[in-house]
Amino acid sequence: MEEGERIAALRARLLGAPGMAGEPVARVEALVHEAVPFVEAAMRAEGRELDDPAWTEARSMAWLLAYRMGDQGFAPLGLAAAVQAWREALSTEWASRACDDVQALLLDGFSRGREDRARHELQRGLAAALPVVQLGPKLVVAVAAGPLDADGAQAVAERAGQLMLRADAKAALLDLTGLADPDAAVMAELGAVANSARMLGAALVVSAPDAVAQRAKESGHFDEVEVRWAWDLGRGVEALLEVSGTTLGAAGFTAWLQRLRRAR
Repeated sequence: MEEGERIAALRARLLGAPGMAGEPVARVEALVHEAVPFVEAAMRAEGRELDDPAWTEARSMAWLLAYRMGDQGFAPLGLAAAVQAWREALSTEWASRACDDVQALLLDGFSRGREDRARHELQRGLAAALPVVQLGPKLVVAVAAGPLDADGAQAVAERAGQLMLRADAKAALLDLTGLADPDAAVMAELGAVANSARMLGAALVVSAPDAVAQRAKESGHFDEVEVRWAWDLGRGVEALLEVSGTTLGAAGFTAWLQRLRRAR
């Protein structure tokens, strides 16, 4: 059976598999497309011993396919359906032995994909809950706090950049005082706020404790624009108003500061 025929047979079986019930046809089609590298690798290994390097490559492709299924939110029955569909598409003793050989590998890839999906959704939820607000005309405040990882930091930076663009910001404050132990990847993503400020010609204030400020400076991702550093949120807001030449009454300043602190 040629490669195209095997892929067509895999597609037909997946579309009719009970484990794929309820899945949109387009989603199953996309899964078949992602299975092509595994099908190609398995064809090169077909008939060989399962310790052959060609099958080792196919095993790697199988793990990646299972990971992608977990990461894309397929149900465990969907994974079982994909394995069974490939077994039936070949209908050979070798395929049966090969499927049995990769069972543990597939479960590992699938579970890791599910874990990464859950972590990603948690980070996106955390990032969405953090305040990214307009303090006044052309003034934007973005807060990055809690146990953000690179995904969460990217989401905060994207929201900040979008609001800065919509507000035609002349100054922005990035508050890092509540950020929990940020690593280099987190700093790299948050550095996109500095890039947004550079593109808009806006002033940037960063409020952060000394240790976090030092990490930000050492990352090199805040070198795109001149940064005014402040060691807490209150002083950060004061610096934002100063660099923008904006006056905010004492009552207004206190109200905004309290709102930001409650939201963090």
